[in-house]
This record gives sequence, C-alpha cells and structure tokens, in this order.
Amino acid sequence: MKLDQSHCLLDDQPLKLPPYREMKAATVRYGSTIFQPYTDNANKPEKSAENALKPAPEAVCDENFLDGDRVLWRLIQRFGEGKSDSALVTEVLGFTGKRYSEGVVLLERLRKQFGG
Repeated sequence: MKLDQSHCLLDDQPLKLPPYREMKAATVRYGSTIFQPYTDNANKPEKSAENALKPAPEAVCDENFLDGDRVLWRLIQRFGEGKSDSALVTEVLGFTGKRYSEGVVLLERLRKQFGG
C-alpha cells in the first residue's frame, strides 16, 4: 500500500481514494454543501431573473411560509425539549455565527405564532 492513500469498500467493491491532501484541499476550496433547514438560507441558490419576474399568488406564498413555520416548530418541539434558547437556535434551527441573531428572531416569531 502506498503512503498517504486510503482504501475502502463502496457497495462491497474495492475503491482507491485520492490522497488525503487532495481531498482536504477540495473540501476547503469548495466549502460545505450542507443546507440549513430554514428557507432563507445563505447557501440557497439565488433565483434567476426570469423566476423573479413571475408573480406568485399571495395565498400560496402565505401557505408555504405557514407550512415551513409549522415544520420548524415541530422540529423544535421534537428535538429541542429541555434545551436552552441558544441550543435551539444553533443545534435545531442551524443558525450560527453571523446568522445567530436571525435565528433568535425566528425562534421568538415561532413562539408567538404557535403559542410556545
């Protein structure tokens, strides 16, 4: 086995991985592809100009936001039991760093909306 190379099985077939340094450089260069659960995620691809020009019915938008809020509130109830507000914002809602204050505002809005 050559130095600095990893071997593994993928679907029970042998697989030779690229050197660790190349994999590390690729992950640093391309960043994280994990999306956060909230709809205003900074990693979310921007809408193209043609999509932005199409007006959407207001009732449909309200329904989508309500459904998204309902899902977030269920996540908070399911995984946030006994956790502090800070843990809810960072661990359950996924707001960290610069976006932490947005998460606090969202948590307060959800509490007002769903009476929690």
